[in-house]
Order: sequence, then structure tokens, then C-alpha cells
Amino acid sequence: MHVDTPHGRRIVHCDKLVVTAPPVPRTFTGFDLDHVERRVFARLRSGFAWTAVARFSGVPADASVVNVGADTRYNLPPPPGIYSVTPTGIPELWQVHYGSAVAVPDHQVRRNIAADIGRLATAGTLPKTLDGLEIFRSHVPFELTVGAADIASGFYRALNGLQGRNHTYYNGAAFHTHDSALLWQRTEALLPRIAA
Repeated sequence: MHVDTPHGRRIVHCDKLVVTAPPVPRTFTGFDLDHVERRVFARLRSGFAWTAVARFSGVPADASVVNVGADTRYNLPPPPGIYSVTPTGIPELWQVHYGSAVAVPDHQVRRNIAADIGRLATAGTLPKTLDGLEIFRSHVPFELTVGAADIASGFYRALNGLQGRNHTYYNGAAFHTHDSALLWQRTEALLPRIAA
């Protein structure tokens, strides 16, 4: 495998490799994936999520907003949009979760968050508009999934069947779920195979 370092391009030789980054094409630049790995990973589709820490003054410390779709199946909010605004426990700072079904440039997501919060303030849901975003992070790619037909045809058996193939082991949310404790449990269960 080739890697770029502060001292130039280096070739890394190893007996086994552990990959925890999302299994999307840009992750595997420089990797020598075989046709089975490429075929399995090509089925995955990304969700799009961002988080931010927003500053509001004059908002009650326990204020929380959860977006729902009153007229949608399962009452899920139609993307793109804010999923929730929740207190951080630090005065004047709230955590914002934003999601989309399609790729959106980060600068547009920032504008969308401000516009959505402005609409919440205009509607009286929040007593004040946004003072600013203290922190903003993209979590793209997020929640890699496949469709029902892929699941029915054994996609996850094929995905997990890649463990150890070409002396490579995989871990991360695409192989389990977006839950840190469960991912650590999965890591512990995978370690004996890696160490063997």
C-alpha cells in the first residue's frame, strides 16, 4: 500500500491490515481491492449528516426541538433539514443535527441551518434566531446502507465474508451500527481473528 507522509510517499508492507474508515471508493485509493471486494462495496449507498454547536442567547437552558413530519410515514421529517436542536449543558450552546438524502455542499448546509432556525424563531418555536455556529462538522459518508433487495440476496453475509480476505479486516458502522459501545464490542470479538 502507498501512503503519503510528511517525508514523501512510502510503501507500507504488512501481514494484516485493519480498515475502520467507511468502505467507499475514496477510502480505498491506493489499495489493491479484488473484484469481490469492489463488487460488495459498490452496493453501499451513503446518507448525509452534519452536526453543529449553535449559539443562542435568550433561549431557555432546557429548550429542545425535535423535527417531525406530521403528514409523513412514521412521522419522520422529510430531508433535507434539521432533525433536532438539543441542549449541550453549556449555557447558550445547543447541538444541531442536520440530514439530507442527497449530497449538499457544507456552505449550503450552514446556510440551511441558519434559515431553518430562523423559521423556528419566526414561528415562535425558538425565542431567538441563531447567533452563530461555534462548531460545524460533516459526517459524510454517514450510515452506509443497501436496499431491501440487496439484504434479501445476502448482502450482509457477503460483506461480513470479506473479513480476513486478502489478510484485511474491517470494522466500523457499515459493518455494525453507529453505536460506539457496540463497535468496541465488535472490535474485541474481531481481535482474535486478527491476532491469529
